Amino acid sequence: MAKKPAKKPTAAGTTSTKVKTTRITAAPAGYKRYFQGRDYSTLPYGAIIAELLGTFTLAIVFLNLQGQPISVLFAYIALVLIFAPLSGSHFNPALTVGLWVARRMSGLRTIGYVLAQVTGAMLALIVASNFIPEAVNQLTGAPEQGKLYAAQELPERTPDLWRVLTIEAIGMFIYAFGFARAKMSPISNMAKGYTIAGAFLLGQVIIQGSQILNPSLALALQAIKVEPWPLAIYVLTPLVSSIAAMALYRFLQKEQAAKANNATTV
Repeated sequence: MAKKPAKKPTAAGTTSTKVKTTRITAAPAGYKRYFQGRDYSTLPYGAIIAELLGTFTLAIVFLNLQGQPISVLFAYIALVLIFAPLSGSHFNPALTVGLWVARRMSGLRTIGYVLAQVTGAMLALIVASNFIPEAVNQLTGAPEQGKLYAAQELPERTPDLWRVLTIEAIGMFIYAFGFARAKMSPISNMAKGYTIAGAFLLGQVIIQGSQILNPSLALALQAIKVEPWPLAIYVLTPLVSSIAAMALYRFLQKEQAAKANNATTV
């Protein structure tokens, strides 16, 4: 029969303790991107509500101020400062889809944002339609039913339609590029507000036209119709321009980071 090994003697007055160690494994590569910060893959109800309220307010302001760029600018800055900590202050389906293509948002969050933005714009149109102030007839002086501000009618000639589409594409590209700068760089919410609103203003005034630069605003302005040209100008063009601008900014950002790394290693 085998004997058990004898226990080693311990010094008098001392006790031996066992330390239990737990091995910690690193989180998966996609964990940080999807479950931390503002980009969780679970549906963020607070951010969805913020996008709905922000888009609703922006559309109401746009309708009441009849799209005046400077007035809308200050309202846009205020909305970005209010809602940026909650949702990032997109208020624009084209910008949201652009960030998703650039892998800055999860698919579930993107769907929630777009639905909230469309709903906010539709609610703004309904509310504004029921609270139109009375107008005064300039000839008779009699009060009459006011008209809700709406987008300009598209021209009938094909060359003019292509001109409107090109203006919308250029303006949206500038707007989305500025938005990408605000979202993909570590800057304060105040700086984000001025950057996003300034890019929106620049995209609207850089070329004379009637660009809207936002499919949800186009919906509130009754510009979207189930016809090829309105859908191409106010839905498809902003989406394509936003995706292109986000991709270009991300490419330039990576190039700049690579140059900085090379400079530090030399």
